[in-house]
Amino acid sequence: MLCAAVAALTDDPRLLRVAVGCAALAALAAAVLLRVRDRAAAYELETEQAARSRSESTSAQRISGLEAESEVAEATRGRLERQLARQRDELAAGAAELRRVRAETVKLRGEVDRLSVDHVAALQGRAEEAAARRAAEAEAERLAAVAAEAVEAAEAARAAVAAEPRVMPTPELYLRAYNALRALEKRGAEQAEHVERVARVELRKAGEVSVDASEGFDYFGEPAPARDHDEVVDLTAHDETETLNVVSLRREHA
Repeated sequence: MLCAAVAALTDDPRLLRVAVGCAALAALAAAVLLRVRDRAAAYELETEQAARSRSESTSAQRISGLEAESEVAEATRGRLERQLARQRDELAAGAAELRRVRAETVKLRGEVDRLSVDHVAALQGRAEEAAARRAAEAEAERLAAVAAEAVEAAEAARAAVAAEPRVMPTPELYLRAYNALRALEKRGAEQAEHVERVARVELRKAGEVSVDASEGFDYFGEPAPARDHDEVVDLTAHDETETLNVVSLRREHA
């Protein structure tokens, strides 16, 4: 552009030649510069293409590696899921077994408690039965003592009667003796019934059914003789002149 301006402003051939030479040099320099830049651009393009191809190959390798790793991860995931499902099934079975064991434990605990209660009740019943038996034995001993005292009193009365002058028995004396024997029998029966009621109450408290003596057993579980409340000594079979011992007659009648 500078050379064109000089050529337009001057008509000197030398300046024109110089301007043309400068223009040619400038064109040559521009051509050389453009050629160098073109080669540099081509080299850079080749370098970029090579780098791109290397990057693409590296990316492809990485992608293939990642795909392989993804497949391995999927296989591992499936295996772990199967293991997890199996472990869940085992845990569910263990939980069911634990519930069954707990139910059996509760059942066994209730059975043990029931057996303990039954055992305690049985022990209490035995203790109460033993207490009732001891009370019955004490009452029987007391009745035996009362009977012994009555026998002694009767013997003493008989001895006193024997020592006194003999008196002829009369129907009034027979009636009085009979009434005394009936009163003694009634008193003994009342005492026996009282002892029986006490023993029955004690056995009822123990949760057992007492056995009535009239059904064939006494208070100690032994077979009891049948009671006869109509034991009356037949005094008409003796002579009025005889001296009668009512106790001995009653024993003979028994």
